[in-house]
Amino acid sequence: MGQKTLLAFTDQRVEKPAALEVNEPSGGIVQGRVRICDISHGSFLESLKPLQALRESQGWSVALIDVEDLYDESVFGMKTPQALKDFLARARSDWGKPPRFVLLVGDSSFDPRNFTVWEF
Repeated sequence: MGQKTLLAFTDQRVEKPAALEVNEPSGGIVQGRVRICDISHGSFLESLKPLQALRESQGWSVALIDVEDLYDESVFGMKTPQALKDFLARARSDWGKPPRFVLLVGDSSFDPRNFTVWEF
């Protein structure tokens, strides 16, 4: 199986996490006749409500989806693009009328886990 490396640390060498957050269980992601899915971090969802109201006044059905719920329901909480891919594939194949538009709101990074070392 190859060589393995084990690391052992004393309590004095292990640092405490910067922060801990309680994971709120998802109430279930909307499924079915939604034509527009707005997907964002939970902290942005409140600011999307005016846009949701505008689109609904124009006759569209809109769902605001917390991206953390996608992570929880698709890839067991891991923050990965696969959760979004799985959600959209399920919506396309399982919903009677899949979403016509998807709006992604937030920030992004080519290096979300900070693996790239930048030297100047």
